[in-house]
Amino acid sequence: MKESENIEFKITWRDEYLKTIAAFANTQGGKLFLGVTDDGKIVGVSKPEKLLEDVPNKISNHLRIIAGVLLHDKDGKTLLEIVVSKNQQPVAFNGRYYVRSGSTTQEVTGSALQEFILKASNYTWDEVTMPMVRWDDFDLPTVNRFVQSAIQNKHIPHDIDINNYQKIFENLKLVRNKEFTRAAILLFAKEPTRFISVANCKIGRFRGNDPSDLISDNLIEKNLFSMPDSILELLYTKYLPSQYAYKGIQRIQKFSIPEKALREAVLNAIIHRDYSGFASTMIRVYDKKLSIWNQGSLMNPLNIEMLKVEHPSILRNRLIANVFYFAGYIEAWGRGTLSIINHLLLEGLPEPEFNSKGGGFEIAFYYEPLSEPLSEPLSEPLSEPLSSRQLSIIGLIKNNNFISINDLAQSCKVGRETIKRELKKLKEINLIKRVGSDKAGHWEIINKRK
Repeated sequence: MKESENIEFKITWRDEYLKTIAAFANTQGGKLFLGVTDDGKIVGVSKPEKLLEDVPNKISNHLRIIAGVLLHDKDGKTLLEIVVSKNQQPVAFNGRYYVRSGSTTQEVTGSALQEFILKASNYTWDEVTMPMVRWDDFDLPTVNRFVQSAIQNKHIPHDIDINNYQKIFENLKLVRNKEFTRAAILLFAKEPTRFISVANCKIGRFRGNDPSDLISDNLIEKNLFSMPDSILELLYTKYLPSQYAYKGIQRIQKFSIPEKALREAVLNAIIHRDYSGFASTMIRVYDKKLSIWNQGSLMNPLNIEMLKVEHPSILRNRLIANVFYFAGYIEAWGRGTLSIINHLLLEGLPEPEFNSKGGGFEIAFYYEPLSEPLSEPLSEPLSEPLSSRQLSIIGLIKNNNFISINDLAQSCKVGRETIKRELKKLKEINLIKRVGSDKAGHWEIINKRK
């Protein structure tokens, strides 16, 4: 065995190892072995019978949990095994909380501590209630807009009493014990910043690519249900260049970043943001780049690479996400980032860049400034989004446009015939083309924004 997230080796007992046991209880459980060196060599313990009595008592007295303590004989040496199960409630040692990360024990502090305790109690931050909030504090026309949207998307019954706000909030779990939740305030309050000061979004335009050379900026302070439209309207009227294309005789405005991709990114920032912090949602616009940053790292077990393939939907703000889902603004399948990639690829734009940055998450779009009107008609939209396998194929072709069908099949872990079918679909929708012969030719990704 080797040390890992749920295995730790120690030569002898010290009371400070109680924090490791607490970390096991707060994570996924684990085993602490006494009488073993860091590299796994068994050296044995002295006075094992005394440890067999003392260690369980120390665990019970200091951590208020029960752990299994076992003696083992190996090659004439005795080692002690301490078996810890995951606890349903957070476990503290000397008033501090610890978790396992890899083979290390780490203290949980700051906003992460609040999130940890809430999660251990099966609550998300937005489910906590706030006293002294009244119905007069809510913008009821915004609630009505939500209800109409939810009815249209068939997520709530069409015959619901739209004037019974109490019942609507109760069904959405925005009221608990006769108090409004943080989610209710953020989503529908007239002035949410009265209660949660950083419920806003800052937009800035910078010269060139210099983050210190601010040209203009705006601050948007609205409830979350109204905020996406306000952000997009401001971005497309003031901050992002546009051009025009013609579909028949109809003139259609086209922007540097497709609206569907940008809307999805804005919604992700609003829904998954950590509102317990002290930073606003930040949108920075440069000559050839737009970035959206929200406070709050990716939720475990998500990482950057998982965002580029099918992945589970893991929510920081459960109630906020539910309201946007009922309104038809988002799916419940964790396809947001895949949808963004899809819309960009359809426009011949590069994939976005995902970053964990400054205690938060950033998505960056790259584009060329638009000035001249388009000389070609707009492409027909796809009837359905690309699958994760099709996205993988396009990514593999981008990295190596001479890649063979066999190599594509091996990378995607499917058969040749499956790859052939996928390539045929991508060619039919005019996303890729084959140049030259099957043996000596290469693939090209077609740019739809010439």
